[in-house]
Amino acid sequence: MRAADAAELYQAACRVAYNPAALQPVAARRGSLFDGRAAFLVKLDCAGYVPCAFTYHPGESAPAGQGEIVRLTFRVLDPQAEPGLALVSDPRFLIARDASGVNLSLEAAR
Repeated sequence: MRAADAAELYQAACRVAYNPAALQPVAARRGSLFDGRAAFLVKLDCAGYVPCAFTYHPGESAPAGQGEIVRLTFRVLDPQAEPGLALVSDPRFLIARDASGVNLSLEAAR
């Protein structure tokens, strides 16, 4: 998952949906958009989705305006099944904010 035009991004949260009959999440890696100062949380044991969240601490900011947010790795359980990979667009789970807590506009592209 990547972000572009994200110079003001301070916090982000999302859910990546998948078909648990087809895939099993096995690993997550912090992307280049966030450096080691950012708190990074990915939970791999939720059936059907992977929640991801990132935040900087007060006074910090992201070092780049574009780049990879997270890299998820899945094990294929059933190569014939539809993987169902999708970013959940529900605004309760797709969040981006600047350092003042103001919501940033989001546009998901494939």
